[in-house]
Amino acid sequence: MPSIMVVIGWIVVYRLQRKSNFKQDARKDLRARLDKLDSDLKSLRDFCIEYYTDEKKGFEVSTQVKVVVEDIRRQSYILSNNFLKDVEKPKMGTYLKNLHKAATGGTFESKVRLPLDSNDLQLNSLFISSAQLLNLFEDGFFRTYPPLVEK
Repeated sequence: MPSIMVVIGWIVVYRLQRKSNFKQDARKDLRARLDKLDSDLKSLRDFCIEYYTDEKKGFEVSTQVKVVVEDIRRQSYILSNNFLKDVEKPKMGTYLKNLHKAATGGTFESKVRLPLDSNDLQLNSLFISSAQLLNLFEDGFFRTYPPLVEK
């Protein structure tokens, strides 16, 4: 009888440990995705500054801007399914729309494009929208996976 209790105890411990490992792996994967989103937002800002402040930059940089905007949109929808509440999803949509407008709006890919000043409203809007989007996901991540509090 005691040996059966030991076996049952080991089974319970094994299942609890597997569940904990799965949650840790999911947390690591989502943290990596969040870090990738942050990296993409930084790349987008750099490409937009390069594109909009230097009128000699053209097709190659504009293509990079479009690719990164699409990657940010895709990453955002993946992340939103993991830790955004339904009431936060419209905010995400607004932030993505503002980000897209700031990155590709105005005279994007136009022959009459003039260089913008580095503190232009369009670039400032890009910075604000990217910060709002990242903060929304960071808040959701920490709500889902609160940091451990050491006592």
